[in-house]
Amino acid sequence: LDVPLAFHINADGLFFELGPQVGFLLGAKQEFGSTSVDIKNNLNTVDFGSNSFGIKTAAKTYFNNSPDSLKTQEAALLVGLLKATSAYSPVLNPERSKERRNVVLAQMAKYNMISQKAADSLSALPIQLTYSVENHYEGPATYFRGTMNTYLKEWCDKNGYDLYRDGLKIYTTIDSRIQAHAEAAVEERMRDLQKKFNRHWDGQNPWVDSRDKEIPGFIEMVAQRSGFYKKLKQKYGKDTAAINREMNRPHKMRVFTYQGEKDTTLSAMDSIRYYKRFLHAGFMAMDPGNGHIKAWVGGINFKYFKYDHVKQSRRQPGSTFKPFVYTTAIENGFSPCDRITDERVTINYVEDGKPMSWTPYNADRVYSGQNMTLRRA
Repeated sequence: LDVPLAFHINADGLFFELGPQVGFLLGAKQEFGSTSVDIKNNLNTVDFGSNSFGIKTAAKTYFNNSPDSLKTQEAALLVGLLKATSAYSPVLNPERSKERRNVVLAQMAKYNMISQKAADSLSALPIQLTYSVENHYEGPATYFRGTMNTYLKEWCDKNGYDLYRDGLKIYTTIDSRIQAHAEAAVEERMRDLQKKFNRHWDGQNPWVDSRDKEIPGFIEMVAQRSGFYKKLKQKYGKDTAAINREMNRPHKMRVFTYQGEKDTTLSAMDSIRYYKRFLHAGFMAMDPGNGHIKAWVGGINFKYFKYDHVKQSRRQPGSTFKPFVYTTAIENGFSPCDRITDERVTINYVEDGKPMSWTPYNADRVYSGQNMTLRRA
């Protein structure tokens, strides 16, 4: 928190100033249990409710502002929250929050941090919020942040840190500019492909086998792997009629669309059918010089599709890997006009002391035997 802080202690409490104009008053014994506290650390880590740890996040959550730009009445409200974040929440209990804010303003006037006239004027103002809770579903690099969150929680548990309360600073190699371009590119391309996909499969189910025949019972198989089905199974046991009744019972829900979230009414089975028609993609950009990850897009929407196609997907890259192969060939003296034979090639190597082999092949596993240029290949 890069703002100036100054404080002094008297018999009634602890004063400190945040920025040139905004003053806070905290009862030191009530709020922190001691008059010997590191105010800066407490401000950076203390819980302000609504999943807001630290003054910077709290200012953003409740007022969409930075700490040094808060108005006096806004700062007083945040300080009032520290006594009981739920009881004095301006969202859950606005009247009690206003009363608590006004107590803080009165104390500020008592100790001449503001005039009594200013305190009276500010106390009469209604609470005006620009409320938006930060979550893992929004903002840049959501899939990457989800992966980092899992890793860091494990690291913190092993090393005795609290990820959210200890004021840790996390530095990554993600380039925000490249990440923004990557997310925009994936969104634009997948939106377009989804339209084409929907037109192609209009009136038909897309879950087909290699002969383009619909796979019987496909949705039912998917449903049985869902968490909701497993809960029903625990509740109803072998009573499949009851399970099917609940799986097909319509209820209100919010679903993902490329035009934004949509409120609708669907059954669990309808929901599975709906989401199984979406196409997915993964995108990762890496600096080849040092291996630093510059962009990471694990899917089309982290809130609705948690499966990370960068981290979790094990699919072959296919033809997207050809530029690496041909670039390596050219760097090793090949030219686009050199001729090679389209035939089976096996590469032998050693990995972890064990002899291994790798044989590349096309999807149809057919070799033409033709002599062709590198460009054509």
